[in-house]
Amino acid sequence: MRVFKHGDALAVVIPPAARASSKVAENDEFEFFELEPGVLVMVSKAKLASTVNEKVTSMLLKKAMDSDSPSEDVPIARRAYAPSNSTPVPQFVSAAELVKNAPVANKSIDAILGGNGFAILDEAAAKIASRELEYYLSHGEVYGAKGFDNKFYVISREQFEPLAEKIVSRITRGTEIVPAKAAEALKEDQVKVACCLQILKERGDALEKKRGIFMLLD
Repeated sequence: MRVFKHGDALAVVIPPAARASSKVAENDEFEFFELEPGVLVMVSKAKLASTVNEKVTSMLLKKAMDSDSPSEDVPIARRAYAPSNSTPVPQFVSAAELVKNAPVANKSIDAILGGNGFAILDEAAAKIASRELEYYLSHGEVYGAKGFDNKFYVISREQFEPLAEKIVSRITRGTEIVPAKAAEALKEDQVKVACCLQILKERGDALEKKRGIFMLLD
């Protein structure tokens, strides 16, 4: 595979064998994901739902396994509690607290993610969760994505699907979506909404216009 200059951009030449085996056609739309410097993954938007969530997400979380051991103050975003007339503010639990719940066989998704079925993890916390969630990630029971803020957004399928349907049906396409405001309008948890929007983005159903501001796509 060769990279060459095309106008002001760089283009990639896909070999005939790869085009045939992957059934790549002219005008197909793809997304690029950077796993680490020099390691890029190109995924068809049509395959984002299955491929990204079951494979690429697992790779992103497993990448955190190479990081140093987590410290006491590594944050994991947890359920946010706030009065209905105020902006929800995520509370945090340390990675050390997650470690205290030593891995056990058949541990539930909720137990791994602090009892909520969703969480925002930084890299050190993702190191722990990736080991615990390996089975669920590989079987499509948990979805995850790495945000522009280098955090890992993880949510169970059970939590994601009804919220995604609510977001898509109740928020007008083209409208800017801020997780905190959307959570208040939908009467949902702010962290849960943020996780859901990140997965919708990975699936090609939403765009992160700039850090923390999303928009649904047609």
